[in-house]
Amino acid sequence: MNHLHVLLSIMVKINVEMLLKRASSLGKKGNIEQATTVCNQILQQYPENLKAKKLLGSLLHIGRTGQNPPQDVLNQLKMLLNRQEFDTVEKSSFELLQQFPQSTILLNIFGVASAQRGKLDNAIKAFRQITSLNPFFAEGFNNLGNSLLQHGALEESVAAFEQALKMEANNPQFMNSLGLAKKEMGEAEEAHALFKNAIRLKPNYAEAF
Repeated sequence: MNHLHVLLSIMVKINVEMLLKRASSLGKKGNIEQATTVCNQILQQYPENLKAKKLLGSLLHIGRTGQNPPQDVLNQLKMLLNRQEFDTVEKSSFELLQQFPQSTILLNIFGVASAQRGKLDNAIKAFRQITSLNPFFAEGFNNLGNSLLQHGALEESVAAFEQALKMEANNPQFMNSLGLAKKEMGEAEEAHALFKNAIRLKPNYAEAF
């Protein structure tokens, strides 16, 4: 009976891995809706499958046809963001959001630019919208947590960071973020453990050091 149980577990694991590969392949080919459907099928049977959640989050972030501005427009905004031209990025992305309100990529760019300009209320609103549209996008929860932390909403920031870590348990950046929030709350031992884990996963992580 034990052997049968082990065999069934292996078969289930292989089947799920095959479905994940299929979803990933469909996504790379631009078949976002089909790939999303496959991920949802996996999660219907295995709601806690982290790989399916992470892949679904990425697919939803990419968005369906017509949900995002043209790729060259997004590339231009990202370039300006990297050049720290936050004022221009904030204004441009805000205008584009009137046309593409469901674009989490655009919301993320707007949120980052707003946060960099100290407009934390706008950033928090944008990141909350992202996590509502895409509850499997770990980076959205991390960005929300960072804005809440800057805003002084410590308990809410901890909840956001923990949600990000539920989906990417070994992400050193998310661990470091949660560690900063715990430090601000006076929970030094927990913060210390999180920073150590972040360094263990990423030995050259200067900020965690």
